[in-house]
Amino acid sequence: MTNCDIKAPMPSPDDEFPLCSLYINPTRFCNLACRHCWVSPPRKASLGGGDGEMSIREMIEIIKEGVKLGVSSIKLTGGEPLLRKDIVELIEFCSGDGIGVDIETNGTLITEGTARLLKDKRVAHIAVSLDSPFEEKNDAFRGIKGAFRGAVHGIMSLIDEGLSPQVIISLYRDNLRDIAYFLDLMGKLGVRDVKINPIVPLGRGSALWDEGAVPGVGEVLEFSKKLEVLETFFDGMIYLDLPMAFRPLDKLKAGMCGLCAIKSILGILSDGSVSICGIGYLDKGLLFGNARNDPSVLGKIWREHPVLKSIREDIPAKLEGVCGICVFRNRCLGSCRADVYHNTGSLTAPYWFCRMAYEEGLFPSTRLIPEEIRA
Repeated sequence: MTNCDIKAPMPSPDDEFPLCSLYINPTRFCNLACRHCWVSPPRKASLGGGDGEMSIREMIEIIKEGVKLGVSSIKLTGGEPLLRKDIVELIEFCSGDGIGVDIETNGTLITEGTARLLKDKRVAHIAVSLDSPFEEKNDAFRGIKGAFRGAVHGIMSLIDEGLSPQVIISLYRDNLRDIAYFLDLMGKLGVRDVKINPIVPLGRGSALWDEGAVPGVGEVLEFSKKLEVLETFFDGMIYLDLPMAFRPLDKLKAGMCGLCAIKSILGILSDGSVSICGIGYLDKGLLFGNARNDPSVLGKIWREHPVLKSIREDIPAKLEGVCGICVFRNRCLGSCRADVYHNTGSLTAPYWFCRMAYEEGLFPSTRLIPEEIRA
């Protein structure tokens, strides 16, 4: 999401905190083996039975419970959601009930027919991942030969249907110098929305950090300045996913600040486990229960689980380190709290990017609360 103003439905009379969206993982598997993936899904080219994953009907029943709590949208993420051949049933249910659907996909399974279906069912937002403008580089990073051609075909199929996919590229050392070529390719394909993600030190991304394959904070901030020049040559929007403190004022005024709606979302894993998002695959401490056999438990989890109550009560008031003295703390909420908890065991510790920037003297002083009024 690239809009600061996250629109939430009005809470029902008995809900002080509305649940706005469910992040659903229809499967824990993926047909690629990307080197940076923070969820680190097991690879499968296709799905069979006996994997212990929920049926579409079970997912729908959980969504129905979510609607009672305020849910107006879902995000299908992964693993690779389009590995589920029966995902159509879930999309059709949401479309018929006025529930918005976003999809995050690697794009390799999008055919002309899939693109037509996504258009007919009015899927709100489709994000497709591609990590290099060069086929060989992309396939090496994504772990499977043919990933580049598959994703490009998927993107073209969506555009041919009049859809406007967002294409996401993850930033690592080997593609840092290729961004101009990447934007040129996007322009030729008709893509008008590009998101650039720094790789987070989670899952497989941690190994890339250990190898030195990921640009450091200083390099990313230097890249952001060069990107301002490249933006002038691109017919569309480019969004570099940095915490609010590092966003130019004109981008903030335009609503481009990529906030995590941690106080209004829940993640549903493929076995029915409930978490903040897909982080539950990595951190059992962020599993709140399971709604598969009893979807009604979702309401109890949402209202009463101690981790969720701590998020509501302690964030942003008890944010620590640089996040606690940042002028944007009430809007940014310390960026990705799931990432922070997984790496530190604390919900209130500073976000890794901001902490590193502060320690290296790179955090903008104008974005810090003046020392005399911090108390």
